[in-house]
Amino acid sequence: MSIVAREISCAEGRIGVLTLSSPPFSGHLSLKGIDDSLAALRRWKDDAALALVVLHGDENTFCTGVDLRALHETLLPGRNALPPYIESTFIQLALLFHQLHTYPKPVLAWASGAADGAGLGLLSACRYRLGTPSLCLSQTEVLSGYCPAAGATWYLNRLPGNIGLFLALTGVGIRAGDACRLGLLDNLVDGDSLEPLLESLRQTRWDTTMAANDNRLHRLLKQFPRESATAENSPMANHEAAIIEDCRAPRVNDVISALQARSDDGPWYAEVQRNLRRASPVSSRLIHEQLQRGASLSLAAGLRMEVNLTVNCLQREEAVNGIWSRLNPDRGSPSWSYPNPWEVPDEWIASHFESPWRNAHPLDHL
Repeated sequence: MSIVAREISCAEGRIGVLTLSSPPFSGHLSLKGIDDSLAALRRWKDDAALALVVLHGDENTFCTGVDLRALHETLLPGRNALPPYIESTFIQLALLFHQLHTYPKPVLAWASGAADGAGLGLLSACRYRLGTPSLCLSQTEVLSGYCPAAGATWYLNRLPGNIGLFLALTGVGIRAGDACRLGLLDNLVDGDSLEPLLESLRQTRWDTTMAANDNRLHRLLKQFPRESATAENSPMANHEAAIIEDCRAPRVNDVISALQARSDDGPWYAEVQRNLRRASPVSSRLIHEQLQRGASLSLAAGLRMEVNLTVNCLQREEAVNGIWSRLNPDRGSPSWSYPNPWEVPDEWIASHFESPWRNAHPLDHL
């Protein structure tokens, strides 16, 4: 996925637009796209005439995260050392989340279609988040044998009632109505609203201070036409109380057992149970530990932990086998290292949190 940076002149001032360009059959982030986004954000940061930034995809895809095929092809040749491409991808992803989350100008996301993994991270990093009824959000790394990154430790821990743990352990998709209720979206808008939104921004007289522009954008979005949440785009709503109760258990074993024991034949919860059966036992343990450790960490410290986890995961067989299985779903279940999470040794889990870098960490400057 390339990311196209452009500027739009307004009645007064300008806005920056980052378009997540999705060629046919690909909504994945490339390292070049991440680098281009960081370059544009750095260029706009000190431009007083540039009022805000808009991040959007197309009507079918916001962003489906990193390219699993590219990851797998890059991993295969050198199994003893992680290729620099993969290290750079996840380091730059962490930097992009940090830049968006701490940006000194308002950042507005418009999302439609699929937002998975790092795509959910980019959406969560933005100050204002609009979603269309077709939006489906998911955190599917547990099905691939590694852990959520791109700020997931930060935003998953801030969802109500341990719902963040549930999303990361199951990889299940949630729709726009549920995302609004959980705070992952601010407003639900029409699927054809992108151009009217850009036109409203174009007609606005922007100021040169963040406070003034943030206030103008806030008022503009309050007046922008909204859609209503429905049962169709809120499939988690009827299960939410039970999920929160199950996810209160102190051990990941108990959480997973409780979620699996729910007798519900609805199609959405059936997907939850299918994913729990397919999930990596190592990833399940790691994700539980990741969110527990991350609950008290700063944003920067959480990003450093995520990069450590991801780099360590991708050097192990669990991720190689898991990614291969995601790419070849018709070839059967992945060959996981352990049959269930409670058989994974504590020392093996702890080793994933160690820094892979002997000297300075690449995110020490955050």
